[in-house]
Amino acid sequence: MDKLPLYVMIGVSLAIFSKYEIGKTNVEESFHDEKNRIEALLKYHKSLIPIFILAPFSLLTLWYDHRRIQKKQIRFIPPDLEGNWQRLNRDEMRWKTELLTSGQQKEEEVYSVKYEIWENQENGEVKTVGWKGNKAKKFSSCPSCTYETLKKQEIKTIKAATYKANGKGEKIQECLHCKHVISFGEVVIPKLVKSSTSKGGGRSSSSGGSRGSFGGGSSGGGGAGGRW
Repeated sequence: MDKLPLYVMIGVSLAIFSKYEIGKTNVEESFHDEKNRIEALLKYHKSLIPIFILAPFSLLTLWYDHRRIQKKQIRFIPPDLEGNWQRLNRDEMRWKTELLTSGQQKEEEVYSVKYEIWENQENGEVKTVGWKGNKAKKFSSCPSCTYETLKKQEIKTIKAATYKANGKGEKIQECLHCKHVISFGEVVIPKLVKSSTSKGGGRSSSSGGSRGSFGGGSSGGGGAGGRW
């Protein structure tokens, strides 16, 4: 019985955490402009403080997210100290703006890079500055088009495995922008095996080879280049 208050506190914290995550996702998906998104999230955090006080464990999540948001503030500093730079509001622009190249648009589409667009109010010059996106670790720089749209290694099936014979596949990396493909050669896909733990003879399969990852390079394509 002495542990009951602790269990109640943990249960309440988990319930609040779940509700917080749903609300956070809704806020993040409501904006394309990063600054507008951050300001909305900060207001959301502030509104939840009284509730989070009732669930101390959940305060750790709020603290972590708040620190992560504060680190993003650096992206709103103008690209240089010269000129009268104004950051363009992405929520007031078309998503596929002509100020971004097709490669940069693809980077934003796959969340490998997100761009801030700046316009010089004195001469009309436009600069794009790239920042790591939420899925930057899933992509690397394509050697062909230079954009951060090269997927991690994966196995492309050439001949499917059966219960009697191995299959054959090819280990590749493919660019989602220019469709450039890097081949690492053929691999063997182990034959299918029946599971010994399932009454109905459940089946499981294994794809040979392992998926590797490559470090992301700097973003390419127009503008002032990325800050990483």
